Amino acid sequence: MLEPQVIQPLTPEELAKIPRWFLMSPTEFEHAIADLCRRDGCTEVRTPGGAGDLGADVIAVTPEGSTLVVQCKRYSSSGLVGSPEVQKFAGTVFHHHKADTALFVTSSMLTKPAKAYAKSAGIRVIESAELEQWDKGSLRAPWGIANEHLS
Repeated sequence: MLEPQVIQPLTPEELAKIPRWFLMSPTEFEHAIADLCRRDGCTEVRTPGGAGDLGADVIAVTPEGSTLVVQCKRYSSSGLVGSPEVQKFAGTVFHHHKADTALFVTSSMLTKPAKAYAKSAGIRVIESAELEQWDKGSLRAPWGIANEHLS
């Protein structure tokens, strides 16, 4: 019979190495992304949330006056976002939400087909590495950059 393992709590140093996104609920992640939008000059920032949000987790007005609609996916670092999630967002973001700029933000990464679909649909993507840069202020606001990394 196997002995039960005792799991030791993380030390403060170990905890500090975990990106903060993984310590949040999906709703907290949406609010954190809304906070980044506010920090970078967006106004009228709101988080509709809930099952009926039709993919609009954050809606804001950019400093340039454009309507920004953001879909947020807080997945584990090993959980990839697939094409179906991006396709659902693409189906509502421009027609229903009237977005000038569509942004798909994830704490993980998109599959290659999902990235290709996002690019073809005009959706800007921020994956884990870019998200960390945006959070630290070393990546300018993503509504002002193109998806060069998807080429």
